[in-house]
Amino acid sequence: MKTKITVETIAGLLIVLSLMVILSGCIGGDKTVVTARATITETDNVSRITELVAEQHTASALEEYRENPAQTPGVVLHIIEKDSLQKISYWRSAAYTGPGEYKLTSELMTMPEPGESVNVIMKVVDENGDLVDSKTITIKWQ
Repeated sequence: MKTKITVETIAGLLIVLSLMVILSGCIGGDKTVVTARATITETDNVSRITELVAEQHTASALEEYRENPAQTPGVVLHIIEKDSLQKISYWRSAAYTGPGEYKLTSELMTMPEPGESVNVIMKVVDENGDLVDSKTITIKWQ
């Protein structure tokens, strides 16, 4: 008895195999990212970062937190190693739409060693990309 294999059968098998691999965790996993939240107020049309908090945490490896186009006016996130002043994060930016809370997440190009300090810098820039305000906090890498 001969079994006829059709294109539909092969396509169906490939879909099932792909789903099994994804659901088993062979693809994906986790990666470490940094999320910063800034509260921005305006007084006399001047924007000020009044609060900045940041944390490292894990995110799905399937999520992309890499370079994105510069937004102007915008809110920008940079992460640098405190001792070397080397930039270790991707460029992250969001459009500035007025006072409120802004949350940006970035992957890191290089991972700091546990115990090292990193500076998390959030900036507000105007329509020309010029600095309006900036705030920096230091977090100890876990």
